[in-house]
Amino acid sequence: MGNSLIRFDYDVVLFSTRVRDDSRQGELMEADSDLVAAVDIGTSGCKVLFFNPFGKIVSSGFVAYLNRQIPPDRVEQDPEVWWDAACRASRQALEGIPYPEQVKAVAVTGQRASAIPVDGKGKPLRPAIQTQDKRSTPQCDNIRGSIGEDEIYRRTGLIIDPYFVAPKILWIKDEEPSVFARAHKFLTVQDLVLHHLCGEFAIDFSQASRTMLFNIASKGWDCRILEGLGIPLEKLPDVYPSGSVVGELTLEAAEATGFREGIPVVAAGGDQPCAALGIGAVEPHILSATTGTGTYVLALRSQPELDPKRRFLCSCHVLPDLWAIEAGILVTGAALSWFLKNFCQVEGEEEDPYCALEDMAKESPIGANGLLFIPHFAGSASPYWNPKARGCLHGLTMGHTRGDVARSLVEGIFLEVKKNIDLLSASGVKGIEVRVSGGVTKSDFFNQLQADIYGCLFRRAGEETTSLGAAILAGAAIGWYRSIWEGLRGVIGEDEMEEKHPDPKSHRQYQQILKHHHELYMALHQAFPTEPKS
Repeated sequence: MGNSLIRFDYDVVLFSTRVRDDSRQGELMEADSDLVAAVDIGTSGCKVLFFNPFGKIVSSGFVAYLNRQIPPDRVEQDPEVWWDAACRASRQALEGIPYPEQVKAVAVTGQRASAIPVDGKGKPLRPAIQTQDKRSTPQCDNIRGSIGEDEIYRRTGLIIDPYFVAPKILWIKDEEPSVFARAHKFLTVQDLVLHHLCGEFAIDFSQASRTMLFNIASKGWDCRILEGLGIPLEKLPDVYPSGSVVGELTLEAAEATGFREGIPVVAAGGDQPCAALGIGAVEPHILSATTGTGTYVLALRSQPELDPKRRFLCSCHVLPDLWAIEAGILVTGAALSWFLKNFCQVEGEEEDPYCALEDMAKESPIGANGLLFIPHFAGSASPYWNPKARGCLHGLTMGHTRGDVARSLVEGIFLEVKKNIDLLSASGVKGIEVRVSGGVTKSDFFNQLQADIYGCLFRRAGEETTSLGAAILAGAAIGWYRSIWEGLRGVIGEDEMEEKHPDPKSHRQYQQILKHHHELYMALHQAFPTEPKS
């Protein structure tokens, strides 16, 4: 099987998003009033969107919340905040349609790798330990000693890092043994909301892939790792393929959300692979790069693929029998929000903050007059994997302006993304294309800047790709489409995506800046190593 084409176990060859399949348009039109609800539990808010069979958003709801930051390195959330937000956002969305009975299924997606111990009734026993939390660094050291980096990576496709679930569980085991003993299950955010909706303890392949306890080849909990870490198998939820119906909406959940009792509840999968599906990144040469709190770059593979230097991750995709190789930057969009909140005054609540950022950045030339920004506010993920790394703005002089700082922040984030695009493109796949979504992609200026830095074809999709991916999976699960691929053909088209091509001169300049950016990180790493120098 070549890298340029993947064939699936269906009657059709891998679809091309250049061609829409309208063969069932009349059939689907009859069900146009039917909807699925996509519940997306993000790091800063819960979004509920209603989609029709053509991928059109019919109604929406959103409820924001804040994480609890505990200096220097802890981030927590009250798990009931997520369920409350999901209920409120669902009722908001229901206000925009005539009848609640139009909603035929609820699909759940969301942030990955939070750890939540719950009792037998699904009640949380402590606040959730969030993805950005670094308290479990000592537990990571213990995992290296007991099992080893190579064995963990070979089995799970993951780097040993506090980001993932297993070290968080071990921290609870070590520091809060009574909580560990009382825990009936350890859940992620998606699993918790699924339990509230249908009463089942369920996790899908893509979410389980972020626990560091899941074997990505056999697609089951890895008993060798569980035994080595002293985590009983019975403390983990049942595993399902992504996009599976895991239960039916309970009466209690129906009363809380406003949806009809008994409708199917679908475990769609993690937010990033759902976004890759919703963006149409379903061929090996098409990379997805979705920006929210952080930015995650994914590429599709027909079998598990590992990096000899352990710089990228490999996880089960939400697409059946496929895998995603992934590189991530933990803080990107959140860094821009931090800058705007603390150092800029955006005039009026109606003004888009990214417009203000764009106006400032336009005042500065390529390279921000020598400023370099490293966005490691919560440590570094790919390609460096350094939880002790920190953000840096290098090269400041009295001559620099606010515009220079704004441009350096944006360039620094996209340069970090570029490192990971290059990393995932290193396997020889030709004709790389990057598809993006997220708030920052509203800016035409920033989109061209990304194309110039990445040096390849750039396409901007809609903003709700994660929810759209979840909706496609739900639609296939309840029979709207004969397959996921048919659903995807019906809702995504390249002709609807904004397209940018890199300016060759600008790209050459950024290639040199990229070299300096990497050298700056390495100099900082050598000056402040994570381990004592030998």
